[in-house]
Amino acid sequence: ITLEVTANGYASERVLKLQLVEENISSDDSDSDGDGIPNSKDINTESNKIQAGTGKTITSLENTRILLGVMGKDSGRLTFGQMKGYMEDNHMADITKDTSSTGDIYDYVIESLNATGISAKVIIELATPLPKDAELRKYSLVTNSWSGFVVNANNVIASKKSATCTDNVVWQTMLIQGATCLKLTIKDGGVNDTDGDQSNTGQANGVIESTIAIATPVTNNDSTSANSNSGGCVYNPNAPARFDIGFVLLMMLSTYYFIRRKRRFIR
Repeated sequence: ITLEVTANGYASERVLKLQLVEENISSDDSDSDGDGIPNSKDINTESNKIQAGTGKTITSLENTRILLGVMGKDSGRLTFGQMKGYMEDNHMADITKDTSSTGDIYDYVIESLNATGISAKVIIELATPLPKDAELRKYSLVTNSWSGFVVNANNVIASKKSATCTDNVVWQTMLIQGATCLKLTIKDGGVNDTDGDQSNTGQANGVIESTIAIATPVTNNDSTSANSNSGGCVYNPNAPARFDIGFVLLMMLSTYYFIRRKRRFIR
């Protein structure tokens, strides 16, 4: 690398020589299956599995390959702290205000699809059984926001109560309370694939990026429903009251006054 500076007719030159050497990586630090988890922390060596918390895995089906998502670190299961740290490191807006009703988060990538534009399946061993009235949401790094997981012919949600997720217990459509297994079908380039440059569709490129979360709607008189794409209700402490108490009192007094006048006219 040569740096030359010229000023007022004088010139100065400096040369920096770099030598490329082979990086020495120990076997514990290497990543044999290329899923983003070093061997020293990886309990799965199969290319279609990544760990998702203690003793839990995320498995891609139909000869596809699965890797950690961009926010994942040693596990496909994320915490709020990991998401927030990623946002801060990349100078992105804070999204914690939109996650007050969100539970477990999972971040992963499916690749090696047989063809572009087709759907792929993944099974998630849930760290926490599905709560009552649970909803599934997806997160997009492009829009830095959550929205509801879209269900159609090419995008399907199924769940079941099972200790292994591979037994003969029948999968049920959508989310059932107490389920410990979640199976998702996601279309490459579809509405739930978040690797595109727009909020409404991904890229049909044989790769599916997916960050999903289990959300529970918040029931509160001061809560406001998120927009039609939110997939859940999020508490908003700054929301205006549904009724102004002064207006209610005024209406009550006015009604009482008219009732009294009516009685006088009847007499």
